[in-house]
Amino acid sequence: MKKIKIHYGWWIVLFGGILTGFSTTMVNTLNSLYVIPITSEFSFTRSEYIMTSTLTAIAAIFGAPIIGRYMNKNNMKRIQVVLLFIMTLSYISFSIANKLWQFYLASVIIGLIYMSLGMIPISIIITNWFDKKQGFAMSLVLAGIGIGGAVLSPITSTLIINYGWKMTRVYIGISYLFISLPIVAFILKPAPEDIGLKPYGWDKSNEEVQKKIENKTKVPMEKIKKSTYYRLFLVGVIVSGIICNGGMQHMGPFVTDNHDQVIASLIISLYSFSAIFGKLLLGYLYDRFGNAVSMLFGGGMFTLAYILMAFFPKNLALMTMAAVIYGIGNSVGSVNINLVTYGIFGRENYGKILSVIKSIQQVGMASGPILFSLLFEVSHDYKLPFTLSIALAILLSYSWIKSYKDAKIESGVS
Repeated sequence: MKKIKIHYGWWIVLFGGILTGFSTTMVNTLNSLYVIPITSEFSFTRSEYIMTSTLTAIAAIFGAPIIGRYMNKNNMKRIQVVLLFIMTLSYISFSIANKLWQFYLASVIIGLIYMSLGMIPISIIITNWFDKKQGFAMSLVLAGIGIGGAVLSPITSTLIINYGWKMTRVYIGISYLFISLPIVAFILKPAPEDIGLKPYGWDKSNEEVQKKIENKTKVPMEKIKKSTYYRLFLVGVIVSGIICNGGMQHMGPFVTDNHDQVIASLIISLYSFSAIFGKLLLGYLYDRFGNAVSMLFGGGMFTLAYILMAFFPKNLALMTMAAVIYGIGNSVGSVNINLVTYGIFGRENYGKILSVIKSIQQVGMASGPILFSLLFEVSHDYKLPFTLSIALAILLSYSWIKSYKDAKIESGVS
């Protein structure tokens, strides 16, 4: 029997998904589980503690492009190893903090580095390793975020209940280091040429296929940045950050207010697990039917989830449905942003521009939690911020569908 050899690119996908999933879940998804324990112990308001998420997102605006400027395939491993230790210590430092400014300082340090550990370098590596099935490969990597949330949320909630939130930070931080260090140091390879391979799907004989695969835009980056479709795309980038992170950071207290913390952890696990399927589905729809279908489906799910959360918060059955739908819709902010960016800028410019796009998304991610907090303080429930998110989800779908279409027409790439 002939032995089937797995292309190394799929190992990059597997372990890149683990790395991205763990780091992103630690920073974003799990943070909502600490809101009530920490605010109860130190008498912080929710708005004061949620500011840690805002500061993390603001720091990422500056950290991602600065680190990205110096990170290349020759020094990527060394930089990431150093950042791993800094990330671990900063995450654990929450356990010894007792002043609000100490939580803020640690959050800023985390924000400066965490995107350079997973999301950005892995996205660039995937475009190097895959000429075909790029959307599917990208969605598989980003599905790691959903898997991370589904696995780590109940573990974290159980640890908080049994050992307290401080020891939970220590356990999660140390686990992150021991799992991530071997992946970064030994498994990830920035490009297939580094180990004498070609990208998955590479086809020298078929020039037409190769031209489509390379997807090199005919429009210079400088001209793209001056275009109307680029500005419209950026509107969607900011909006995606607002509704993705705003809802995610408030999901724990929102469900706890209407049910309890055990239900909250289960809901977070459910939407994290749903996000696994959502990312794979959006990647498949993109590869099979194009950006418009993928965005319409994902944006529609996002809109429906916020409708259910805004108007039926006490109904546990509908909240369970909302968690599943929210996981699919929220995937737009991680899967489609990479694919739309690649579609607009092409492979040659993708690595140069991705950190900038991700930084701009952080503007929305920084604004979202604090905007939701302010609207909560005004109305004393989450109906107002969730209702606003319905309109923003519709705007997001329109902006990315329209900008992608206009970019393709101008570049001449079908």
